[in-house]
Amino acid sequence: MFNPCKSEQQFSKSLLGALKRAGINCYRIESGETAVGIPDIYCITLDCWLELKNDRYHNKNVKYIDVHWRPGQQAFAVQYFEAHKHKKCTFTIVRLADSIAVIPMTKYFKNNHVSIDDMIICDSFLECVTIIRSTVQ
Repeated sequence: MFNPCKSEQQFSKSLLGALKRAGINCYRIESGETAVGIPDIYCITLDCWLELKNDRYHNKNVKYIDVHWRPGQQAFAVQYFEAHKHKKCTFTIVRLADSIAVIPMTKYFKNNHVSIDDMIICDSFLECVTIIRSTVQ
């Protein structure tokens, strides 16, 4: 059963722990001094970025979610994807009320509106890590 986190900090800590147990080295990057749009976590082992978001109001049965990206975050992700010739991407990882949504950032989402068809829903951090790993390799 999914164990929800109450804050983005707890979510980050749990996800980083799952990544570390899977042998994936990652660093939390986000700070007030980083450039606009830089995601929260960089995974050195996989050469990919992760942007974390909290959404405790939606669950895995929704048809869409509105992701609260800050200015520049979608642009960074799509430019990264295009700069790597569509072989590497940034992921937005959204903690929902009952699950985790993994959104491969391969396009712009108009009005920050993401359809269920553009998400991969996970019921555990381990499943989330498995999906990220399989998508980038």
